[in-house]
Amino acid sequence: MRALEALALWFDVENVMIKAMGFGVILTGAIALIIGTQGTSAGPLAVEPLMLNGYRLYWSWPIFAAGSGLSWGIILLQR
Repeated sequence: MRALEALALWFDVENVMIKAMGFGVILTGAIALIIGTQGTSAGPLAVEPLMLNGYRLYWSWPIFAAGSGLSWGIILLQR
């Protein structure tokens, strides 16, 4: 029975991480847009410009990882 409970908890935590990644994308887009339009890469945040169909977008994997982790923790604390 414990194995089934652990498996159910694992899938629940996995679903929470997928939700948190959505918040991480929003957070990354907002912060990278602000930093990127100022013409800086912000050092360790590594904001990079991306060209997509003629539009310039800004992205940062470190901000995405930190934002997703922070969102994941907040979502789990609210349970």
